[in-house]
Amino acid sequence: MTKILAITPVWRQLDFVVAAQQAMLDASPVPVDWWRCNSQIYRTPDNRNISVMYQAAVMRARADGYTHLLTLEDDILPPADALQKLLSADAPVAYSLYCWRRSGHHWSAYRILLEDSGTSWSDDEPHTATRMAREQQIIEVAGVGNGCTLIDVRVFDRVMWRCAKNARAAQDWYFAIDAQRAKIKQVCHLGVQCGHTDPRWGIIWPDPDGIGKRLYRYESIPEQVIA
Repeated sequence: MTKILAITPVWRQLDFVVAAQQAMLDASPVPVDWWRCNSQIYRTPDNRNISVMYQAAVMRARADGYTHLLTLEDDILPPADALQKLLSADAPVAYSLYCWRRSGHHWSAYRILLEDSGTSWSDDEPHTATRMAREQQIIEVAGVGNGCTLIDVRVFDRVMWRCAKNARAAQDWYFAIDAQRAKIKQVCHLGVQCGHTDPRWGIIWPDPDGIGKRLYRYESIPEQVIA
């Protein structure tokens, strides 16, 4: 029986984000438990603390009989049907779609991914990418982005979470690269379009109807208390 462990390393989280994530988990067609852990417990000067927490989640998932791990970052706003759609992708690794917070707001679905560089579908093939997103297609990708990602626990027989010391990229980048090398199928369900919250920009959403390279839109963050 499918059983999911959701893992969220929490630094600070807005109430409306918690509510949206809980609504998604409540709408899950299969049993799911949510482990919200304090990201400061394993605090490091780089991204390795998240890798440590994700690896702890893998160990817990294996020990308690979970079939899947759902990585759910504390600044991601998922649609209520996200889990249902990610499960329907029927892939070892199923990513959602969202935008990076840094300038340009590239889509998190990458067509090419190397150790030190990569190319997002929104940059390399914007017309194709927007058409596929409007059609909510499920496409094979090179990675990357663990904002809301469903992973079969058996993947971790071949891939471990890691992050190089003082690395420019986070653990999701290296996970995707290692999955490629292990020839593990990675897909992105383009119908699972998530908001990415940021105090500078508000909520950043993928916009398949965008013009040119502006394939994103902004939405204001509601006045909320941090959970």
